[in-house]
Amino acid sequence: MKANPITNLLGPMDGAEIPGGCESCEAVQRFRMESALLFVLEVVHDDDCPSLKRGTGR
Repeated sequence: MKANPITNLLGPMDGAEIPGGCESCEAVQRFRMESALLFVLEVVHDDDCPSLKRGTGR
């Protein structure tokens, strides 16, 4: 079976936390691999983030 170039490129980032992603708090971006072709980048805000409370997510 041929190796998947997307998995080869993004797979090593699985589980990475990248600082930033919000102007209003100390958010982090969490990168995870859901399957061989599905990757998720989630922004996790502080509990007291004003942007999150407003629903803007900036």
